[in-house]
Amino acid sequence: MQNPQKVSWPTIKRELKKRWFLLAVLATYLGLGGLFTVLIYQFHWDQPATRWAGRVFPLPAASVNGEMIWLSHYYRRLGQVEYYQAASAAKEQSANLPADQTEIRIKTLDALIEGKIFRQQTRHYGITVTDQEVTATHKKLAESQGGEEKFASVINQFYGITPFQFSQEYIREQIYREKAETQLFTQVHPRWIIIEDEARARAVLDRAKAGEDFGELVKQFSQDANTLEKGGDLGWIKRGRYQKPIEDVIFSLKIGEVSPDVTKTDAGFVIAKIEERQDAPISDLSFAEWVDKITVEAKVTRFVARIDTPNPNLETTPVPVANPAS
Repeated sequence: MQNPQKVSWPTIKRELKKRWFLLAVLATYLGLGGLFTVLIYQFHWDQPATRWAGRVFPLPAASVNGEMIWLSHYYRRLGQVEYYQAASAAKEQSANLPADQTEIRIKTLDALIEGKIFRQQTRHYGITVTDQEVTATHKKLAESQGGEEKFASVINQFYGITPFQFSQEYIREQIYREKAETQLFTQVHPRWIIIEDEARARAVLDRAKAGEDFGELVKQFSQDANTLEKGGDLGWIKRGRYQKPIEDVIFSLKIGEVSPDVTKTDAGFVIAKIEERQDAPISDLSFAEWVDKITVEAKVTRFVARIDTPNPNLETTPVPVANPAS
């Protein structure tokens, strides 16, 4: 039977010192985290020290449908916006940004919140963006700017970041938006006839319903100079291009179908016919209306850059608790 190994007192003291040191480091970390939490959320400090703390401590800037926008991301984007504003001012170019620093902070967080909402919604529809797509778009953009070296110089000059960082921060987000607009919204290919007199328009509608050639009716009766020579052809369209009453009719029609009634618009009474259509998940809203809808419906909690808003889904909340373990 072996004797248990004896531990010397010096070894015990070394182990205790290590543990006390680790506890002291943890206590310091938690103490600083608590201090910066108060400074950032209660006193609204925005200083180099608090921006450093945003990178060191896992503190949130906002919550969007339960997902966090971290303070580190917010401060990083805010720094880029401020850099862009200063670079534009130095070159006497319009930065198109508000001069008030509070408004800049609010708009910066607004953009991150909208981007988070947008990515959540596109993910719901199965839309993804690959690294290869980001790289390909980056290359095209660089070529349009005169090559990679010149592109990198411009990005560094106006944003203070590398082209790779620019791709991850901005190009990826733009591809998500473009994919959503392309893939999520129904588009149709209609033709129309516009006649100022209602009685005459109804008579022409009856002839169209009876099967007369729609193109010939356009040539004989349409008063829309923009489409007259094209047989009333509007090409492929999505919602948001024309007045809502006529769009509601056009997007409700099947291929080959003529509108059931004339539709009154500012230009006159419209008769429409659908030549082709490509159905997609969203057909009752334009892209801009959809963005407004998902933004209003989102459950958003701001921890910094807080504003008074009529949107009941946007909240201002008490100071959040930092979670160093997250």
